[in-house]
Amino acid sequence: MAETPRDETVFLLAMDNALCVPVALAGSAAAIWQLIPTMGTTLTHIAEVLSSESGVATVEITAHLRDFVTSLASQGLVLFDAVD
Repeated sequence: MAETPRDETVFLLAMDNALCVPVALAGSAAAIWQLIPTMGTTLTHIAEVLSSESGVATVEITAHLRDFVTSLASQGLVLFDAVD
């Protein structure tokens, strides 16, 4: 995978994906992306960090976070074990 940060956006490219379509992550998506590799932990843990930073309930964040990470996995950008 290739990753290039530029300003507030992170550009990703799954090199082993036959379509090789670039993905641009900005705002909260870029912030979540930065947490994924550095923590290497569960979605619950990432949701707790985001909750403490934003004041939004962990339960609310978890569902959106799961959808986001599932989308990244379907694009070949992360490996995701749905059991958390």
